[in-house]
Amino acid sequence: MKYIASNLGMPRVGRKRELKFIIEKYWRGEASISDLTSTANEVVTLNNTLQVQAGINPTTVNDFTLYDRMLDMCCLTGLIPSRFNNLNKLSFTDSYFRFARGEGNVAAMEMTKWFDTNYHYIVPEIEETSAPNFNREFFENQVLPDGDRNNQKFSIIGPLTFLTLAKAANGSINKYAIYFELKKTYDELLKYVLSLGYINLQIEEPVLGTDLNDAQVTIFEDFYSNLKTRLDIPTNILLATYFGNVEDNISIVKNIEVDCLHLDIFTDESNIDNLSTLNESYDSISLGVISGRNIWKINLNETIEIINRALHNLNFDTVFIAPTASLQHVPYSLKLEEKMPTEVMNWLAFAEEKILELQVLVGRLNKEISEEDERVKSILAANTMRKSSTLVNDPSVAKRISGLTNEDFERQSEFAIRQKIQRAHFQFPKLPTTTIGSFPQTTEIRQARADFNAGKINEAEYKNFIEKAIIECIEKQEALGIDVLVHGEPERNDMVQYFGELLSGFTFTSFGWVQSYGTRCVKPPVIYGDIKRPNPMTVEWAKFAQSNTNKIMKGMLTGPVTILQWSFVRDDQPRSLTCNQIALAMRDEVKDLEAAGIEVIQIDEAAIREGLPIRKAKQPEYLKWSVDAFRLTAAGVNNQTQIHTHMCYSKFNDVMDSITAMDADVISIECSRSNMKLLNLFKEEKYPNEIGPGVWDIHSPRVPSLEELEQLIQKAVDVIDIRNLWINPDCGLKTRGWPEVEATLSNMIQATKNIRAKI
Repeated sequence: MKYIASNLGMPRVGRKRELKFIIEKYWRGEASISDLTSTANEVVTLNNTLQVQAGINPTTVNDFTLYDRMLDMCCLTGLIPSRFNNLNKLSFTDSYFRFARGEGNVAAMEMTKWFDTNYHYIVPEIEETSAPNFNREFFENQVLPDGDRNNQKFSIIGPLTFLTLAKAANGSINKYAIYFELKKTYDELLKYVLSLGYINLQIEEPVLGTDLNDAQVTIFEDFYSNLKTRLDIPTNILLATYFGNVEDNISIVKNIEVDCLHLDIFTDESNIDNLSTLNESYDSISLGVISGRNIWKINLNETIEIINRALHNLNFDTVFIAPTASLQHVPYSLKLEEKMPTEVMNWLAFAEEKILELQVLVGRLNKEISEEDERVKSILAANTMRKSSTLVNDPSVAKRISGLTNEDFERQSEFAIRQKIQRAHFQFPKLPTTTIGSFPQTTEIRQARADFNAGKINEAEYKNFIEKAIIECIEKQEALGIDVLVHGEPERNDMVQYFGELLSGFTFTSFGWVQSYGTRCVKPPVIYGDIKRPNPMTVEWAKFAQSNTNKIMKGMLTGPVTILQWSFVRDDQPRSLTCNQIALAMRDEVKDLEAAGIEVIQIDEAAIREGLPIRKAKQPEYLKWSVDAFRLTAAGVNNQTQIHTHMCYSKFNDVMDSITAMDADVISIECSRSNMKLLNLFKEEKYPNEIGPGVWDIHSPRVPSLEELEQLIQKAVDVIDIRNLWINPDCGLKTRGWPEVEATLSNMIQATKNIRAKI
């Protein structure tokens, strides 16, 4: 067998987020389309060059996007919602961004999480009038690297994944009904790609890692069973799966017209069992053996052992060795890091390092690199040092975990009792209004934080600045008439990083950015060891905020599952154990907030749905320990203390029982982009606790009108018992500007008053 290094995709925002900055400048009118195109080309060229230098052949192209690849597929196939048709004609690029961001009274396309990652994709919308049609103009505006196309692999998202992740515009539409027209469109697209000189195709079908119904199986078999025959142009086709085990779907990938199948055997070694079956159907196979979603250095000997075990008694002509998925989910390069502890940094590998790891791994498999090679010795030494490091384990944390009892996971009383107590105590009006937590992180706030970190201002000066920012935020909220206030979080750089910096077992990167959606990037902390809270983290700021208002001030915390999901997590122990360590640390903070007089505490679990395994059989175990972690965090308070939580864009159908089991007094959810349709699920499932559906899509810069907000609130009132209903934005307001925040919140408050007057 011959081993060849391969790759599914690279980070898309550049080494130092160059793409993010140029796009945002373009939106502000500070950069031209030429500037934008130039930067995009630089990012794409660098990505291709790194792959070439690491010996990857063919390199992957068209994994890049200016905003989102699912949005790209919508444009390529002509499946753009009709509500954009009547807007003023814009340039190609401006039209593209309009779909993602909305304009005026025309709402942006919906976003939700990409499988079980923290990446948000644009959701295709299938309408009665939808008519797939290959958009050559869009294709010709794609950013592709120069070079020999024989040595490049053109990547697209496959039709089954595209349709599965799409939504029907209304309940009467069968989204799969457009498949045959979509098939023709894909065929035309692929033929055009091949006509340009590309001979290698990568068609991504991550949905093969999920449970498929008969309709989905039929579509898959119809599209791929005679694909190469339909294309009628010599080509090599890699069908890429990732994010899990294909399990029973192995039966439908055995007899199709593709040349190679990519399987993730790192995340789920049970995929190994499928290889013997595939050996009868494929001459080559692609094995995902380096994590595309975490940042730990490869365990070299263990990985070679897994590969050898997987291929035992098999005889593929060619074995491609690759990351498990696209490297878009990891930072770009460790070479940019200067401040992390050297010992911890030695355990890590970002995208650039993972590409080089492939080179070493393939060299060892082909017996072209010996154990005496310095690259091999360096990896093996790091593997050994991490296992024996004193930085990793804290006996006091283990002792506390082992001492947990069932009572630690239960509130004092059931919700019905707590609700009566809280209503009598707080006396909130009907439809109480609040926000999700953060307010705009202004240029001044970011500069003050940078100056403090750089030593340009001292601690007292920085504290004084933050206090003034909190007071200003309180005054604005009081002027608007919001019922339950927040302090605005000016002291927080990020809802996860802030807490990680104050907990043990975490470290942080300087340039470890990964894309969350569009130009929005996050810098996940690195969890390398046992976790505990040395000191209170938010109490001082919460007390200060409460002392400056007579209204109720919410204490704001990030929940354990979200901290876990939005971090790069140690892989040497179960994620559930790490999560409980975080939960105990946050439980201490909750109890200290209560003791300090903070009577409403929000524990954000924005990512709890995100962590759900994509296979149904594996979901109950995850839901049990993730819900338990939230309950462990929240359960130490009195009945009178009101516990809120918040969840981001997610498909809640599969987790409603678990959301109920979390037993938060109030849950807020992102709801506006679905036009409140999500609330029907909460009604159908008879969700017993209180709920705040988001009425303002904060991911778009548009200011919704009073009438629009009133309509959304009315829809919520029509579905949810008004006694259990709160009014709030979709999410935190960190990324928005004060003018749009004040304008929209003013409309939201007035719309709420108008509805109150009617009921």
